[in-house]
Amino acid sequence: MPLRYCEAKSCSFPSVRGFTGRCMICCKFFCGSHFASAEHSCPNPHDDVNRYRYFDALIKARTSRLEDLLGQLDHKALAATASAARNGIPCSIPAFAPGAETAEIAKAQQGGQNFHLDIIFDDDVVWIARLKLANSPNVPPGEIQDYLFKSEVATMKFLATTEVLAPKIYDAKLRHDPTNKVGLSYMLLEKLPGKTLDWNGAPDEGRKKIAIQLAEIFIELQKFPFDQAGSIIDFEDGKATVGGYANRNFFTSPDGQSLGPFSSAKDAYEAIITHQLSLITNGEIGPLQVENYLLFRYLQEKLPEIVEKLGAHDRKFYLNHDDDKGDHLLVDDDWNITAILDWEWATLEPEPVAFASPCMLWPVNDFYAGKSKLAPEEIVLAAEYKKRGRTDMAEFIKSGRYWQRWQFMTVGMQEREEDLEGLIKGLVDVFGEGMEYVAWKKTMMEKLKDDDGLAILGRVTV
Repeated sequence: MPLRYCEAKSCSFPSVRGFTGRCMICCKFFCGSHFASAEHSCPNPHDDVNRYRYFDALIKARTSRLEDLLGQLDHKALAATASAARNGIPCSIPAFAPGAETAEIAKAQQGGQNFHLDIIFDDDVVWIARLKLANSPNVPPGEIQDYLFKSEVATMKFLATTEVLAPKIYDAKLRHDPTNKVGLSYMLLEKLPGKTLDWNGAPDEGRKKIAIQLAEIFIELQKFPFDQAGSIIDFEDGKATVGGYANRNFFTSPDGQSLGPFSSAKDAYEAIITHQLSLITNGEIGPLQVENYLLFRYLQEKLPEIVEKLGAHDRKFYLNHDDDKGDHLLVDDDWNITAILDWEWATLEPEPVAFASPCMLWPVNDFYAGKSKLAPEEIVLAAEYKKRGRTDMAEFIKSGRYWQRWQFMTVGMQEREEDLEGLIKGLVDVFGEGMEYVAWKKTMMEKLKDDDGLAILGRVTV
């Protein structure tokens, strides 16, 4: 079932998932035909001549949405809730102090999915309130938001039983909980010291030091295997419950139903690929429908090889951050990691996938160009594993591009053919089939010339 339907008049088609189906200004959703049509009058982000109009309208829209959420927030109830969670110690929220520019303060701690407010207690302890940007076009429908919220809370409760540097969570309630007086879904978290890591701006020595510390973090996470693939959706009395994936691409309906859990990686990947193919044929994937369809049929073809390579790793799963591009880390002035944040997309993946290097370490331009050489920091991470006697985990780094390219292409959809060209080259290379994109596409079109799904999309020639 589609997550949303096109909001153009008299259109009954699903809206496209992804950036090409949602307007960041008016917050409406469209099918592939109506985003750039007379039905939708907002400035177009791809209009180079009038691009300033788009960004001006975007800033105004984001500010307006944030102000609307702040208007729904009962800041006195939020302060009272935080105080009650600390045995009555009084607290204040600087963003709501007399004369404060509340929206500007909130905007300074705003991400793509959430915004944050400091809570300062009278004994100088600082917490942070994490609040969902529930009216943003970036976030999925409400019940899916709730699922992601519950999964993030459960994941952080699990992490509190480990040595991983994640913030402690003191309280959390969904917006529709009858005991929630705050008005929005919220989490009350420990505010850990440090600044958001700018990986690309970090000096070589800082990057090396961070890579070395990552070894300790991943060795800790490797101590906690799970028997199912999916995401943690509850954690009570020291026991985790695994449910469907907390991945926006894998939800099958707007009521919060997601793929999983699965007892084997084979079952998980089969379901994911089938699901992605169905999204393409039912119109929820807009750009490059044929090319993405060919890709997922290729992945389907290669699944037996993946399962064979996984071997004993097919039925054990480990926590994977899934948004590890660098800004999920806080660091101090000496490049010590002080916190790992933003666990709302975390999933449980096979060991070679979970412990391949995080994407922050990849040479991104090379990765998109189809080159699979390791970055210097990946080599540092592998060396640190060896130094600690963990040659098994060092091997996950050295063989990581195989798993990273599989996972990267399986989880997402590509919207630009110039990206797809290099990514396909890198994918077929790790499968030992050196082939350029055009040749690959021609080969797949020939293989699938009688394929029913391809017929739905309409035949094309290369």
